[in-house]
Amino acid sequence: MSVDQALLDRLPPQNQEAERCVLGAMLRDNRTIDDVVNLLRKEDFYTDAHQKLFETAVAMNDKGGQPVDTVTLFEALFDPRPSGGAA
Repeated sequence: MSVDQALLDRLPPQNQEAERCVLGAMLRDNRTIDDVVNLLRKEDFYTDAHQKLFETAVAMNDKGGQPVDTVTLFEALFDPRPSGGAA
């Protein structure tokens, strides 16, 4: 068995472009987040970054109070304060 075939045998199915499309749809229209949550779990995303984006967007949506968009998602991911949000 070649090295390439061995790698393909171990590599789980994935489509990172599809993952980006799902995440983008969630950010574009927050109403889709509830629909996506009924179909997918964090573990369904291949990359750790996509898992973290999905998990954070869902948590923000569940908490409510502000829209989930690129700015608020970035702030939630990279806010150095333990609780996030405004001080």
